[in-house]
Amino acid sequence: MDNANVRIDFSKIRMPDVTGTVSRPRLLKRLERNRNKNLIFLTGQAAQGKSTITASYLQESESPCAWINISADESHPVNLFYTLIFSLENAVQGIDLSPLWDYPALSAGPRDEAGLYRDWLNALFSQLPFPLHIVFDGLDRLDPGASSNLFLKVCSEVVPPATQLWFLSRTGEPFNLKELKMNPKGFVMENSELSFTKSEIKKYFRKFNRIKLGKDHLTLVHRITEGWVGGLILLSEVLDRIPEEKQVNSLFSEVSSEFQIQAFQYFGEIIWESLPRQTQSFLIVSSIFESIEPELMAELYE
Repeated sequence: MDNANVRIDFSKIRMPDVTGTVSRPRLLKRLERNRNKNLIFLTGQAAQGKSTITASYLQESESPCAWINISADESHPVNLFYTLIFSLENAVQGIDLSPLWDYPALSAGPRDEAGLYRDWLNALFSQLPFPLHIVFDGLDRLDPGASSNLFLKVCSEVVPPATQLWFLSRTGEPFNLKELKMNPKGFVMENSELSFTKSEIKKYFRKFNRIKLGKDHLTLVHRITEGWVGGLILLSEVLDRIPEEKQVNSLFSEVSSEFQIQAFQYFGEIIWESLPRQTQSFLIVSSIFESIEPELMAELYE
């Protein structure tokens, strides 16, 4: 395939802008201590800061960084391979990967999938300078059971020692996180660690709302948001609609109630729409019950 005939949205290969975000030295230090690991996996709920902390860390790196904002289109390994090439060509100055554009078609044949992807990736890695960072952001946006999950697993197996692969996802798929934690090449940062601590919450509201939260207010905010980054953003937006002199005192009253409404709307509009239709159907059917009997749900869900 001629790469002149392949179109790609450059937003798909652009690292997020982290200007103006809250610095989180606690997490940056954790990543720095694991800088020699090949496989970095960040998993957490939506709007938990996975992309932000990764970009914050990598923007200080002297090594090139290829970033891929995954969409459902990359569920097909060929599309993911092409997007990876585009991102690498954009990240690494002077590199020419044009000979690889026809590689998926030329290497087709009676081969098992894993062996096929191994050929593609070995051919790609042999052309790259090192050290290098490659970020796959949003693995959860791949279709369920997508072949690209196997492509990514093979990628983690053949990655050269001087290349660091980053996987950002709301779920652990396609990897076994327990195995990855035991892998000497792997490092996992999960939702609980990504959550804001009380001191980070205090820094957040001082920066964006220009208010200083006392101990009781910090405890309240931490309790109602559970350190969820998206929750802090929603709560900050609620506070912005209240006169400055009333913001802190309002945390114990209308702000808490308004936040719950905003959070519900967020989950309804953003997270709900991202769920597979099958999952949506299951949640609708099961929501009318206070408790769930597996046998009954299996019968209703057929």
